[in-house]
Amino acid sequence: MLTLSYFAEFAALFAFIFILLYSYFTRNFNYWKNKNVPYLKPLPFFGNVFSGITMRHCMGELFSEIYRKSMEPFVGFFMLDEPCLLFRDPKVIKRVLVNDFQYFYDRKVTSNKRDDPISAHVLFILKNPEWKEIRTKVTPVFTSSKMKNMSKLIEKSAKELVNYLSGRVKAKPVLEMKEVCAKFTVDVISSTSFGVDANCLKDEDSQFRVAARKLLDWDNFWLSFQMRCYFLAPKLVKLFRMKFFNPASAQFLKESFLEIMEQRGASDSTRNDLIDILLQIKKNDKQFMDGDILVAQAVQFFAAGFETSSAAICFTLYELAGNLQIQQKLRQEISEISGKHGDINYDAINEMDYLNMCVKGEALRKYPTLAFLDRKCNSDYKIPETDIVIDKGTSTFISILALHYDPQYFPDPEKFVPERFSKDGDQVVESFAYLPFGGGPRNCIALYFYFTRKFSYWKDINVPYIPPVPFFGNAFNLFTFRQNIGEMCRQIYESTTKPFIGFFVVDEPCLLIRDPELVKSVLVKDFGTFNNRTITENKKDDPMGSHILFILKTPDWRDMRRKLTPVFTSGKMKWMYHLIKEAGEDLLDYLEKEVPKKVKVDIREVSAKYTTDAITSTSFGINANCFKNENAEFRLVSRRVFNWSNLERAISTSCYFVAPTLVKLFKMKFIDSFSSDFLRNAFWKTISEREQRKFVRNDLIDILIEMKNKEAVDDPLKLEGDKLVAQATQFFIAGFETTSSTISFTLYELAIHKDIQKKLREEIISVRDKHGGFTYDALKEMEYLDLCIKETLRKYPVLPFLDRRCNVDYTIPGTDTVLKKGSAVFVSLLGLHYDPKYFPDPERYDPSRHTEENAASRPQFSYIPFGEGPRNCIGARFGLLSSKSGVAHILSQFEVDLCEETKPPIKLDPKGILLAPLLQLLLKFKKYEE
Repeated sequence: MLTLSYFAEFAALFAFIFILLYSYFTRNFNYWKNKNVPYLKPLPFFGNVFSGITMRHCMGELFSEIYRKSMEPFVGFFMLDEPCLLFRDPKVIKRVLVNDFQYFYDRKVTSNKRDDPISAHVLFILKNPEWKEIRTKVTPVFTSSKMKNMSKLIEKSAKELVNYLSGRVKAKPVLEMKEVCAKFTVDVISSTSFGVDANCLKDEDSQFRVAARKLLDWDNFWLSFQMRCYFLAPKLVKLFRMKFFNPASAQFLKESFLEIMEQRGASDSTRNDLIDILLQIKKNDKQFMDGDILVAQAVQFFAAGFETSSAAICFTLYELAGNLQIQQKLRQEISEISGKHGDINYDAINEMDYLNMCVKGEALRKYPTLAFLDRKCNSDYKIPETDIVIDKGTSTFISILALHYDPQYFPDPEKFVPERFSKDGDQVVESFAYLPFGGGPRNCIALYFYFTRKFSYWKDINVPYIPPVPFFGNAFNLFTFRQNIGEMCRQIYESTTKPFIGFFVVDEPCLLIRDPELVKSVLVKDFGTFNNRTITENKKDDPMGSHILFILKTPDWRDMRRKLTPVFTSGKMKWMYHLIKEAGEDLLDYLEKEVPKKVKVDIREVSAKYTTDAITSTSFGINANCFKNENAEFRLVSRRVFNWSNLERAISTSCYFVAPTLVKLFKMKFIDSFSSDFLRNAFWKTISEREQRKFVRNDLIDILIEMKNKEAVDDPLKLEGDKLVAQATQFFIAGFETTSSTISFTLYELAIHKDIQKKLREEIISVRDKHGGFTYDALKEMEYLDLCIKETLRKYPVLPFLDRRCNVDYTIPGTDTVLKKGSAVFVSLLGLHYDPKYFPDPERYDPSRHTEENAASRPQFSYIPFGEGPRNCIGARFGLLSSKSGVAHILSQFEVDLCEETKPPIKLDPKGILLAPLLQLLLKFKKYEE
């Protein structure tokens, strides 16, 4: 009876303790339900991490499993009893890692300064503000120049690896590559971070290899369990005094590091390795960068560098063994480029695009070394576009492994396909669905190296260049909309007096040529080498935009240009002029009514209405009636196409020139969908009516119909579908904006210079009266008008830069400098047009610069408002004709003057691709009395 009594009491006590523990470990299990967040049903005591705690799954697989159990943008789960959130949607992930980084600047992983001072100061684990200070100090370690200096040490280890394999393969053709790769990377990391030759490939018992083996030994149950607790159970870390690294290995690395630091400091010798760099940092900040803080940086570099590099090499070789065609293609690239450089050196590796696709791209997609990211929310955070608030202290996770295997981002994800990461490929990788190095300020610090790896490009080939800024190159002001592309190129032009200068857009090396003779070589003499623009095309998402002549690539461009050139002959312009003249007469009627009501006129808007009417009439065969209808559909569309105040439009058009990868990634369109759909429908409606009624109007539609009907059935570039619409669309968007801006800027300058305005008006009225009106021949006879328009286009070239892509290796004339195939080349029209060497006192508006005598006195190609060579502006004749007609009509009846709102200098829109005023361009209008 006594025994039964004890048993009953024990059972009751056990039940009480169990209920107590059960209640404690399940107390939070309604947390996500109460917040209306989708979540996975948890298990008592384990939450949703049973397989992680019991080591059935690695942590990467654990989070991947959670990812696959939901289709929502985010899903709640539990670590033991702790509510956590896993983000699935790349857009939300971008907010967490980048846009809203200030809410998520710490990792969840715990630190244990008392028991593990080295790992507590590792950059990966550090919390703010210490993390920020250390990151700032250590970042310069990973510049491209520092990496290039260290590359010699890596090359030495690589040659030893080849020698090792050559010897081993003869005796044993099957090798355990995990161990071989580990030996190589330990040799590399020991050499670059500790300044010692570890000799792992020669010595099986090398101390550094033994230390590396034990440092992150997943086969050691206790070490593996401790490391999981750093992420999953932080309270246990301090309770049981757990350590992130194996203590013996960490101690060995610490002693080795301090000994080498002491020797290096005493001898003043240099080796271009991490020790040298850390010594320099220590000298500059003895108080902060000392002791375990300093040791921790070398230990992290050793631990992270050896394990990640080893795994990446091993997995890449494994995939290449299973994909022999890819292996053969990669070997061919390696052989060709190493032969060209004489060795597999730093520059050769940077040139191996397919190697980059295989390793950085596809191998790290399938096998990301750190398969998840963790962040701790440091203040209450409302998830964008939801009512859900994440409480301060909530742990959040991102499954890199699951994102990389999600078929919606990577079709057929189990296949090894390096071409997924080709710059020219059809597949576009979703932003923040590919995160092998993390993202945002807390990304892998070595990613800094990736974005700066080409920054010595111009230095290496002895080309003068502007020092770039990491992640932006020399385009920081462009990407932050402080300057437009034209102003950026002008600033680069004016930074030197050399004939050419190198610069960088993000990490891409670009060349700006300044010398008119070189400009002539690129645009005309050597056009065969520079027959394409850098601007990208996106046939998949923007079929109309990609067929615009301005964007088309050779050979499609050449064939299309040949078809369209007859459209813009002087004969065809004369044929169409009556339509432009009608728009000019409507312009005068409008001003006659409006000027008495309001003295100040926004000349930008008036010019835009005139040019929209003129272009719509000539290119779409429609009377847009912009002067009579404030809400005319064509005017609304023309506003949308060039609406730089719309941030999305400004970004997408800029990306077409400077960030082509983003164009396909975000499915950007050169012309927005609404506008392209409207123009497409209007065009086909007009074509249909014109063909049915057999009506002839002497406009672009008639010419395109004639061309279309004459084409061969099997012509691969047959003018049909969006190819046909694209030509009318280009004529509309290019003609409207260029003409409108030219008229606006001309009247603005004439309002400043009354003497020039008076002289021009006298010519206009005299020639008009002689011809009995503003006929085509009358405009051709107005010589001073021609000089004024030319001077406007000098000061305000509508497209203020030219861009070309080098399609073969090219030796710059008169130098030994070789431009590599694929290099982007720019010409700054603003730079040339404002160069006092060619145009003295360049800020002054002086039409006489363009008389035959003065034009002949300056170098050819110093004045190129419409570009030059075969890819010059095909519609230059039309633009000049409609600009002259607009200015002539206005000045024949009105005087223009400045007002308080429009005082020089004029501010240009920093977001536009084309040169345009930032604000309204208000001018005073007064009826001219003869």
